[in-house]
Amino acid sequence: MTSTKKVGAHWAVVEVIRLDAPRPSWKVRWALYADETVAMRATSPIVNGAAASGSTAVFGTEAEAMTRAAEDASGSEALLSTSHQR
Repeated sequence: MTSTKKVGAHWAVVEVIRLDAPRPSWKVRWALYADETVAMRATSPIVNGAAASGSTAVFGTEAEAMTRAAEDASGSEALLSTSHQR
């Protein structure tokens, strides 16, 4: 499932991936976009035009994976926003 969320001055496209083997677990892929329209059109977080992107490690719960993805995306957004202010 892919969703789009506002993160600071950027837009994050987030995809939750459920892995079933050897036991149920989750990971999250994410990408940050400067333009809301581009982010809303993205069908996958990892596409051309992303300002930054990443993927979490595998976690035992979806909530843990989403928390880590939010931390990663927020940190990257803060770095991008600081870099653009120079």
